[in-house]
Parts: sequence; structure tokens; C-alpha cells
Amino acid sequence: MKKILKIVSISLVVLIIVLAFAEIIIWRIENKDLQNINAFPDSMKRIEFHSGIKKINYDFDTLGLKNGWGRAPEGLKFKRKKPVVLFGCSYAYGFGLDKNQTLGHKLSVRSRRPVYNRSFTGFSLQHFLYQTQTEKLYKEIPQPEYAVYVYMHDHLRRLYLYSFAEWNILNEEFDLRYKDKNGELTQITNSNYLLNQFKRLYTVNMLQHFIVEKSVLKNPQKSYDLALKHFVAAKNEMSKHWKKTKFAVILYDDFALCSDFKTQLEQNGFKVVDVRGLADSAEFMQKSNTPNEAAWNRIVPKIIKELKL
Repeated sequence: MKKILKIVSISLVVLIIVLAFAEIIIWRIENKDLQNINAFPDSMKRIEFHSGIKKINYDFDTLGLKNGWGRAPEGLKFKRKKPVVLFGCSYAYGFGLDKNQTLGHKLSVRSRRPVYNRSFTGFSLQHFLYQTQTEKLYKEIPQPEYAVYVYMHDHLRRLYLYSFAEWNILNEEFDLRYKDKNGELTQITNSNYLLNQFKRLYTVNMLQHFIVEKSVLKNPQKSYDLALKHFVAAKNEMSKHWKKTKFAVILYDDFALCSDFKTQLEQNGFKVVDVRGLADSAEFMQKSNTPNEAAWNRIVPKIIKELKL
């Protein structure tokens, strides 16, 4: 019996060591690969992937990006029309694109108005809502004519994850998520350091993403109900500060999009610009599965026409 226990104990120790080395090796490989992706600005590489033991907190300015932490067209200073502010993820941010190829730049040039981009790679509706709850947003951006959220299919899954940086066994995690509590969205903060580190292990992280995605696909209605609550809460927050601002959602693509979601958004005061099928095929996507310049060339005219910009 003692011999069996000894063998089991040694095997467990060896397994833990092997897994630990595997995690470190995989992290180093991914980190190196990410450094070679031109789509990441230097500031994002430095903070997101080279931060060592550094907590990434709610002070978004630590990202070192211009205009706070979004991406705005440079050299375009139109003042005759009210601005537009964009929210969303890598799609709206312009991952992999030069500044003059992005949605924000093209929208600014063609509508002849300022465009503020408060999107960022990896973000979702919880990051949109959080921004609207910060006073700094309203101090930096004058009242826009439209606040526009660019929706893509993965945002439903991200609602259930602490979604910001790539996993990193050394870093604190950027915790940001909301849950529905008695009809109100309440922010979730997981302060258990050991649990966070465990969840950040590559195998655990991948398993969690797999489970969440299957859950969303199995019951999309529940996820869309939660998404709608995020949209409405964000709109209500912005309305307190930008009393004359209008709100819009661009439906870029979807999986199992509930048939009444578009109607629900419209009933809650959002103008919906449905561009599904317009530019979501392979010819309009980069290798990173984010829109290329040709996609925005097709989509921007429709946005301008339907929002009357």
C-alpha cells in the first residue's frame, strides 16, 4: 500500500512539474508570436503582454493609447457637425488596419464630423457599460449626435468571461463582468488571487471558454436578454450626461441571433443598422478574422445613410 501511495505521489509531482513547464513554454511562444503581429500598437504590446507582475486596473489610461484608450482618426478636425462616438471590440477599433483604413477614420471623412473611438480589442458589452459609468468619458467627449456600438457574434460569450488581456500566469487579471441581480446589473469583482491564477492556466482557460460558448449556443435567448440589459443600462447612463444624443447599434454578424433582438433594441430607443451579410464573408476578413478595409468601404455608406449623418 505504501509503495502504491509513493508511486501515486511521485506521479502527481511529476505531472504538476510537466504541466507547469508546459504552461510557461506555451505562454512564452504565444507572447513571442504576439510581439510579431503588426496589428498590435507598441503601447498595447508593452502593457498587455510585457507588463510582468503588474495589475491592469480600471484606469484605462494605463494602456498608453492616444485619446485615453480608444483609437481616433488623426488630423481630422471637423467642427461644423456634432461628433460620433464608437464603442465595441477589435472590429470597431480597427485591429490590423492602418489608421486611415478603420471604421472611425472612414466615418469621419465621409460624414465630415469628428469621430471618437472608445473601442478596444477583446472588449464587449461590459466594457461599454463600464465606460458609460465613468465621469471621465463625458469630460473628454462633447455631446455627440450618435453613440454607436458595433456588435459582433462573440460578444454574447464575452459577457460571461473576464475578457480583456490574453491569459498570463504572472499578471493580475482585468476583472470586469456584470450579473443581473433583482433586475439591476451589478458589477462582479473576483478578488481571489489563487482562483484567478488557476483560471488563467492555459488548459483551464480554454476549457472555460469552451463551456461558456456551448452554454451560449444552447440558450441564446438568455444571453440576448442579458445583452439587452447592458445596452439599456449604458443608454440610460449616457442619457444623464448627453441629453440630446441618439443611440445606434450596428449588427455586423451573429450566431443564432434571436429574431426579436433587433426589435427589442429599437423598442428601447436604439437605431439598428443591420449590415449582416454585407461584409462578413471571407473576402472582407483579415487572417485575424477581423474586418479589412474593403468591409468598411461597403458598410460606412450604409451607416451614414441610415443614421442621416
